[in-house]
Amino acid sequence: MRITDIETLLMSHTFPSHARWRWTGGEIAGWSIAFVRIHTDQQIHGLGEVYFGAFVPEMIGPVVEDLKKHLIGEDPFRLGYLWQKVNRVSKFWNRHGFGKSVIAGIDIALHDLVGKAVGVPVYQLLGGLCHPHMRAYASAGCTDSPEVLINEFRAARAAGFHGYKWRLLDPSQAAFLMKKLRDEAGPDFDIMVDLVQGSAPQPWPRVTVLDVAAELTNFRPSWLEEPFAIENKRAYRDLRRRVTCPIAGGEGITSLEEAQEFLEDEAVDILQPDVTIAGGLTLAKMIGVLAQANHVQIASHSWGGGGSLMANLHFALANPSSTWIEYCRLDSPFREELLEAPLELADGCIRPPCCPGLGLRLTDDILNRYPYEKTGAHVFSWEEPTT
Repeated sequence: MRITDIETLLMSHTFPSHARWRWTGGEIAGWSIAFVRIHTDQQIHGLGEVYFGAFVPEMIGPVVEDLKKHLIGEDPFRLGYLWQKVNRVSKFWNRHGFGKSVIAGIDIALHDLVGKAVGVPVYQLLGGLCHPHMRAYASAGCTDSPEVLINEFRAARAAGFHGYKWRLLDPSQAAFLMKKLRDEAGPDFDIMVDLVQGSAPQPWPRVTVLDVAAELTNFRPSWLEEPFAIENKRAYRDLRRRVTCPIAGGEGITSLEEAQEFLEDEAVDILQPDVTIAGGLTLAKMIGVLAQANHVQIASHSWGGGGSLMANLHFALANPSSTWIEYCRLDSPFREELLEAPLELADGCIRPPCCPGLGLRLTDDILNRYPYEKTGAHVFSWEEPTT
């Protein structure tokens, strides 16, 4: 079997103006999504989602075109070699960042292709199941309305989730909103709080984060996520020494070196790599080994479409140090609609999927129903500081 072509597929969906969601860096006006699709001479293809398709979808195609000349004619079963090849030929300009997410899409698509070719789920290619199932938490909370948060929480619990994560927009509302949720949830339900400062264009001052953390700790959050910009690992470490709740972060890491910095600096209790950001399944396996050696848990970030969900789920099921996977609950036509078979959620856990490969389907009908439009699905905002 040989690789014959690699293409980039873009789709988008815009929310009505009244249905947009907010976060500390702007708003979510809809979804745009990017897939890499790899073709072979045996009419078997593989799909891999590129996470940054949600932000800069039109930049992905040119990078894929540049890298594919190094892959045409290659044997797709040589997963480790092909990952190493595209990383080495792009090393001068692609040490960290956006380009690694494109490589992630290629690497994930290769795993999907090989899984289909041999008729096994991708987690079998990663060493087999380390867990009989994987805990999943419902992730939403892009609002400062207590009514919306409570309704989302109730819907998540009714759907079978045992964990819920919300995003804090206004630091002054931290204790008020967390108390509302804790009173509703009871003492044993897992509630995670995401400050979303790792990607915010204008992160909060350090003193604000310390005050928020002190207030939230009283309500026993399962973890406090992304309290600082991703580069500020010393601040992460300092916060860990000041509070009793676990600190989580690292969803934006794109390389083994970035993951190592988080671990060497003892910056987090829980590392949150995303397979569709951090170089694909091949690199995620290396990060998993690092985390295990440093006795740090992994809770996989997944805030994209069905390709992101499935790639991160297969990794988590096969990774010894994984404890949770994120399940985005915001409306999206690119999540469940792209799954070959519905995921089974029981007692707060997702059972391993059985479909060959990742278990994705991307038909011409789906592509035609959601043509790509340049709408700016994730809108960042920044205001000049006043003096």
